[in-house]
Amino acid sequence: MMTSFKSNLLALIHQAYRDEQAFIDSLGDDERATVGAPEHWSAKDHLAHIAFWRQRLVLRLRAVLTGEPQPGFQDHLQVNKQVFEDHREHSWREVLELGERSYEAQTEHLDQVPEADLVTFGRFDWIPNTEPLCIVVMDYSYEHSQQHFAQYYVDRRNPLRGAEVFQSWADRLVSADVPPAMKGHSLYNLACFQATHGNLEKASESLDQAFAVYPGPRLIDWSKTDPELSVLRRMIRTTRLNLVPVETSDAHAALSGERRPDWASDYPTEGDVVIARLIAENSVLSADAYVPYKIALRESGQVIGGCGFLGPPDTKGSVEIGYGLAPSQRGKGIATEAVNGLVDKAWTDPLVTLVFALTEEGNEPSQGVLRRAGFRQVDSGIEQLRWEIVRPLDRLPGSD
Repeated sequence: MMTSFKSNLLALIHQAYRDEQAFIDSLGDDERATVGAPEHWSAKDHLAHIAFWRQRLVLRLRAVLTGEPQPGFQDHLQVNKQVFEDHREHSWREVLELGERSYEAQTEHLDQVPEADLVTFGRFDWIPNTEPLCIVVMDYSYEHSQQHFAQYYVDRRNPLRGAEVFQSWADRLVSADVPPAMKGHSLYNLACFQATHGNLEKASESLDQAFAVYPGPRLIDWSKTDPELSVLRRMIRTTRLNLVPVETSDAHAALSGERRPDWASDYPTEGDVVIARLIAENSVLSADAYVPYKIALRESGQVIGGCGFLGPPDTKGSVEIGYGLAPSQRGKGIATEAVNGLVDKAWTDPLVTLVFALTEEGNEPSQGVLRRAGFRQVDSGIEQLRWEIVRPLDRLPGSD
């Protein structure tokens, strides 16, 4: 016996609420007693927030059913601040009752919405990009909860548990008998979560899956400007490596002596600390692609070195690069692969005509890296040796 789409949609929402109850049951006494702060929400804060936005969905569904105009909502960031303040002093009983009421009202209203209204593109002019109503429903009643429960664990230094939560909820939706638009949105949101939490390899895979499940311009166009995918767009990928732009938080970690779990035991090197200091002092340009990068192994995500551009191209189209590896990673061809990645990136800018690097006269390993990457030594007239590679003819602008 075939089930209707709305039955499948309601089943996903019911399961989300059961997971919410399981989350509540898993909380210890200390977690229940914790008082949250605006920058670090407690479990109760997250649950009150989720319930509030379910109530907002009820208002939208009620307007759909009655044919009345959609309610006007204020800026969501300001609303979220107010919701936090309004509910922070409420008891657990009050918050749990709010959650139950909002869930029951949501289910009651959703059950009355015709299936055609849920799945038809362009049915409601208040929904951006002519998306169907089911996307809005899942955003409020499923993916919103998914994001908050995952973030709860991330905020408590348990990113693996947060990633597991987000992944399991996405897997459940993608395996359900629902329209491709819903599956594509879920995978896209998964990619955003993975990208903003440093799992760039998986983020890239999830984004590719989203495009494959839900082809067309919608998700692709979003991905080109979505700030949560900024690092993914700027990342340079090679056969074994991800070259990831160094963020300000990375620089502060290197300078403070913090040890991050994805760092090699002998990273950062002295050179990485120098770059970190420049970033922290805003001495390194952060625009476009001409930035320092972390060198990370694609397979494991481990950060093993640094490389990058020492600024944008000059008036002659020349751009300088630098690179360095943790001692444990040298002699494996990794530095050469990273340099090749930088050079390929430079050729995507039609203003760049030449890439160069400087090495100490006695630094044979570094010179070998450049030689293997196709650079040639030129007479620089300075104490350091200058190595250059000129844009090849087949990479000239308009040659493809």
